[in-house]
Amino acid sequence: MDWSGSAPQQAAESAKAWFARVEAALDADRTLPASPPDSFARWDAFPFDVPDDARTRPVVPLADADRARLGEDSVECHCATRPPEHDPNLVWRNEHWTLKRFARTGLPIIAILEPVAHLDLTELPDRLAAEYGLLTVRLAAAIESLPSVGRCHVSRWGDGGAHGHVWFLGRPVRHPQVVGSVAVIWDDLLPALPDDVRDANAAQVVAELTRRHGGTAVLARPA
Repeated sequence: MDWSGSAPQQAAESAKAWFARVEAALDADRTLPASPPDSFARWDAFPFDVPDDARTRPVVPLADADRARLGEDSVECHCATRPPEHDPNLVWRNEHWTLKRFARTGLPIIAILEPVAHLDLTELPDRLAAEYGLLTVRLAAAIESLPSVGRCHVSRWGDGGAHGHVWFLGRPVRHPQVVGSVAVIWDDLLPALPDDVRDANAAQVVAELTRRHGGTAVLARPA
């Protein structure tokens, strides 16, 4: 593609055009095959056995608009109704950011990084965006310092809440199935960590994050 500007540029695809291609692939029941040869359902890491004739649920039409997220009105957001210091899952904070551990997880750790201010990820001013970059690197490294973690996955979905939040998932080391994007599905299936193990893992992570980045470790590392 010529990026010099001399060639005409094609307009980005509209939502209707994208969905028209989807509808063209639907069968009479408005479903898609769930397990074609290149489907994630055929991955060795996928948690479920899927029959060759499995189908998706019926694909619904486009909505008039995206559904509203929790906290679209900032006065109803959790940052206004429950200050971070009242959140039992808060494990670390500084002036601009909070880190919360996920209360129930089958993975060694899931942590959620949020700005203190009511901002979505795409609304971060440059100063906070720069610190977010540093925090992402340092927090991922802190999570990968856990002996039970092979890799830290970083995910931002943002469909449930309007207040910016980024997920940091420590996937187990040396397990060939609990990997990649399906690690999130495995997390719902695996037995939950005992509370003391969950807290010890989180405490080691925040101790390492505090060493690398400063801030306050709310959850103390066991002696």
